[in-house]
Amino acid sequence: MKAPAGWGSVLLQGVAEVRSGLSKSSSRQGKSIRKPYLRVANVQDGFVDLSEIKEIEVPINQIDRFNLRSGDLLLIEGNGNPENLGRGCIWAGQIPDCVHQNHIFVVRTLHKADLLPEFLLLQLQSRRGRNYLLSCAKSSTGLATLNSQQLKQFPVLLPHLPEQRKIAEILRAWDEAIEKLETLRAANLQRRIWMRTHLFTGRTRLPGHTGEWRE
Repeated sequence: MKAPAGWGSVLLQGVAEVRSGLSKSSSRQGKSIRKPYLRVANVQDGFVDLSEIKEIEVPINQIDRFNLRSGDLLLIEGNGNPENLGRGCIWAGQIPDCVHQNHIFVVRTLHKADLLPEFLLLQLQSRRGRNYLLSCAKSSTGLATLNSQQLKQFPVLLPHLPEQRKIAEILRAWDEAIEKLETLRAANLQRRIWMRTHLFTGRTRLPGHTGEWRE
């Protein structure tokens, strides 16, 4: 894909580091401490599901390696459904000292890089990004996985920061509007179900109407 006029293009490895997570099955050497950690189930499309957070033993000398930072981009590395590969969200530091398991990539933008994590996530979730991730997927024993080296080769489009912010704001506003519309539709459906159940069966009568119904 050709970059729009005025936009740069750079490989992901030039603007961010890709970090793998902690393996649950690996043996722990030395002293360790229990830490809250994120699993695949916690990383949803655009948000972090905090309804169930488990803990894991983390070697003390590896805490910094696996600790999450606010602004980290979380991406699913492995899943039984290839369509879920690359599902991701932005970590906002909701839980202090939280780590992540090995089926979740952490993409951390470099300080020198003029790249918003939100804008990078939008690119990875776009049709272009999805096609790239699916083309990199490998399947083994029913599990589809992404290779970190291939992820690092993802070509990132890089407009100036103000334009990145504007694009992210516009798409966020659209997402919020769609969410509100879906909520409104769901509420409207519930009203219609209630009316059919109550008004059409005579369980609830309109004001001023108390007579018997005739067939």
